[in-house]
Amino acid sequence: MLIAAANRRLTWSVFFQACYNTARASSVVFLIAAAALIFNTAFVVVGASDMLQGALLGLGIGPWGLLILMLFIIFVLGCFMDWIPILLIIVPIIVSFATKAGFDPVWLGTLICINLQIGYMTPPFAPSLFYLKAIAPP
Repeated sequence: MLIAAANRRLTWSVFFQACYNTARASSVVFLIAAAALIFNTAFVVVGASDMLQGALLGLGIGPWGLLILMLFIIFVLGCFMDWIPILLIIVPIIVSFATKAGFDPVWLGTLICINLQIGYMTPPFAPSLFYLKAIAPP
């Protein structure tokens, strides 16, 4: 809106259209966040998180093997899904396991972000590569 105002093209219709588009995009993000919160709550209430935690800890691969397994799962999901649903649905489950295994949450968050970026640049979808190709000189 500042650019439109600087170019003297900001009218009431442009203002209302910008507000409408912003509200529409924000409502989609809030809907995804609400659905993820409902899913996580149901996941914990049903007891699936305890069952999954017991299954993962019962593999006998130790905390480092568990970390590698979790990062591999995030990597594979990052190849096929957008990062927002992964962060809202999968990461809370993984962080609860990793903190119980003794990993620092800040360090784990950094690993997850790096892993998501690597998955975002990996085929079959690789949206980051399309963005880079679009801005690269011919």
